[in-house]
Amino acid sequence: MTRTKRRSTRDSVVLIVLWTNYAAFTLPSSTNGTMEEESQDCVRVSDSSAEAMEELSITECRVVDQSLCITDPPMRSLENFEPEIYNHEGKGAYRFQCPSAGLFQCSITGLVFRMEGEGEVLYRTVHWDMRLLSQNGKRPAGPLFNIDCPQKSVCQLHLPHCQIHSDGGCDFLSVAHVTDDNVEFLPPHETTDTHVIINITGSSAYGDVTDDDAPISPIQGLLLLFYQPFLSEERSILNVLLLPRNVVIREVQEERKRRNGDKETFVETNPHCNLTPKKAYILSTDITDGYRISPTTAEFLDFQSYENYFPTFQLFLLTVVKEFDLLLKENGCTENQWERRVWLPAPVQVQPHGPVAPVPAASAEAHGPAVPIQLQAVPTLHQPAPQPAGPAQVQPHGPAAPTAVHPSVRED
Repeated sequence: MTRTKRRSTRDSVVLIVLWTNYAAFTLPSSTNGTMEEESQDCVRVSDSSAEAMEELSITECRVVDQSLCITDPPMRSLENFEPEIYNHEGKGAYRFQCPSAGLFQCSITGLVFRMEGEGEVLYRTVHWDMRLLSQNGKRPAGPLFNIDCPQKSVCQLHLPHCQIHSDGGCDFLSVAHVTDDNVEFLPPHETTDTHVIINITGSSAYGDVTDDDAPISPIQGLLLLFYQPFLSEERSILNVLLLPRNVVIREVQEERKRRNGDKETFVETNPHCNLTPKKAYILSTDITDGYRISPTTAEFLDFQSYENYFPTFQLFLLTVVKEFDLLLKENGCTENQWERRVWLPAPVQVQPHGPVAPVPAASAEAHGPAVPIQLQAVPTLHQPAPQPAGPAQVQPHGPAAPTAVHPSVRED
């Protein structure tokens, strides 16, 4: 067995070729245009080399070293950051002031930015154009992010996905690049268990999509709970949302609050579960009576779940319940997809103008406690004869204090 090695002019990419006919063969040098880089990750042999390669039985041809690729920023460990949240047209948006080159992950959205240097990154979620996607046989597989970096220092974007890699769902993922009314679909540079990675050069909108006719397979999902009590402590509603795992939970809470104000409370629990799109699910509980679940079965439509955030199920409670088991299973299956013990928050009495502040037992005046006033008798020349006491007149704000009436003083 003979092995031939050939280095490119950059002296950083090594091409190893193995063959079985024991004939010595050397690939032409890249300086004469017969070998060139296809991308940062592969080497392409030109047509002039292909004829010579037909005589070979190649068993392996791969890149073994690209650590000195000059187009890559210096690699560093992944750093998490908390973005600044600001208001953009009545909705939350995010700002990240990047200090240097490297990989940085947003703690709220899960986005990862590969930076060539320092710069300001502004990003937010925007609405999908479902008509535009359906015309191209695609549907959403994640939120659509509008990303802007004036310094153009973002060179790579990692978009969170919710597919289960071992089930083959990642094979049908691509990234929609949306500009105005146009869309192009980019093949992933790489797909990991959690992110779809693409190289970018400009500012526009990017989002995960999948083929509309892709085989149905389970995805990583979330079950989120929002509790809504009423003025009557005996009645309340638990809203149950089934969502893909790569939704932005903060924006789910923000949208629910915009829609319902302070009527709802987000119930913290472990939300993670596997859900299958277009499959029907059943919600159940161990509460024995005084409740109702509507609907009895509901279909999980993941591609409709990135903007609306409507409840999939509602648990109507007709009695006071503090804790209970909540279970979710696929229709026709005996095994539960999700099962948790749920503790509901204590009900808060909400008055028409807000909660009533506690009032102390002692009566309080508007400007503090009243100071007792002693009325002194005014000397007069002539005192009238005492009159019989009449009935006390009750004033709107309490009994009136007695007032001494004095006749006018005559001049001598």
